Amino acid sequence: MKKLFTYVVLGSLTFPFISSTSKADTNYFIYHKSSSAEIYKSSVSDSITSFEKIVTFDNASNGNVSLSNQNNFWYDESLNKLFFQEISANSTVRTGRHWIYDIGENEFNVTTISTDNTASG
Repeated sequence: MKKLFTYVVLGSLTFPFISSTSKADTNYFIYHKSSSAEIYKSSVSDSITSFEKIVTFDNASNGNVSLSNQNNFWYDESLNKLFFQEISANSTVRTGRHWIYDIGENEFNVTTISTDNTASG
């Protein structure tokens, strides 16, 4: 009876490790068109990949500015928001403003982000 109890206890301790499901891996991408930018979300869960467009940023509706490219935006998981640098109408100069896409609220807001970084480089 003691052996049976030991096996039951050991089995119950290892069960959560065997049956754990993997957390979805989520990434965000931006695809630039001539007059807009489309933001996509890709998710991988249990070897299944899904890819969906979540929003379109229309340049003309937003002062003829565009969002930064793939390498110049970031996702803040704790806020569930995407941050994009704003590019001028000629698509060469960063304006200093940032567009914030709130994924939960499905809306864009624009802001200026300041820094105390005194490092040169």
